[in-house]
Amino acid sequence: MLARKIVRSALVRTPRLYDRWTGQWRYRAYYRLGMVHEREFRALPFLVHTQNPLVLDIGGNNGQSILSIKQVLPEARVVTFEPASRHQADLQALAAWLPDVTIRRQALGNTDREETLYWPVYNGMAMHALASLDRAEAESWLDPSRIYGFRQDQLELAQEGVEVRRLDGLGLDPDVLKIDVQGTEADVIAGGIETIRRDRPVIMAEALHEGGPAHAVLEPHEYRLYSFSSGRFEPGADPGATNHFLIPAERLPA
Repeated sequence: MLARKIVRSALVRTPRLYDRWTGQWRYRAYYRLGMVHEREFRALPFLVHTQNPLVLDIGGNNGQSILSIKQVLPEARVVTFEPASRHQADLQALAAWLPDVTIRRQALGNTDREETLYWPVYNGMAMHALASLDRAEAESWLDPSRIYGFRQDQLELAQEGVEVRRLDGLGLDPDVLKIDVQGTEADVIAGGIETIRRDRPVIMAEALHEGGPAHAVLEPHEYRLYSFSSGRFEPGADPGATNHFLIPAERLPA
């Protein structure tokens, strides 16, 4: 955590370096080297056994998850949901380069509506990776606990209107839901609960913890929380992991 704080503090003071560091080029380089950008993506082949699984990448950012999914599941069909206009060119470039990748400029939530997407701007630098439909989430992510020398007067919010849709209204049959939506994970799950009941997909997300909102929605449907490390799934959340999994009982590897 200390190392992350040091790196984050350096990046917010050098906007050009931040743009380069978070650019798609780095994730394409990982892909060409046979790497994934977060180690938990290596768990997906243990959980998916169909020939061309459908993976929904909910919160696509600038495409890092697409590349990691295609690294470990090259035959997967990937549908990426990303409402931010900032990322559309990068995502469409990936869709043109990789097979079976579809980009939808939408957010997923618990109702069909028009909504506002917020993201923090610090020291004049727009931090699109922290965009959220939850204004408080976007506003509170940067603070003295995460940034050395944090200054509140350098923090502001930017915004744009986006389209939100329910997963249950889209006619998709997913094998995996990868969710990275900065605080609205439970809304995504609530808007897709009939799809989840029917298809029993594996759910992979950053903001999962025992008894949390997303876990509470799915626990009655025999979904359990797991961490993945060294090729094994362990019950509960690992504080050192980036992502955790909600797995239906019948999908857990022996």
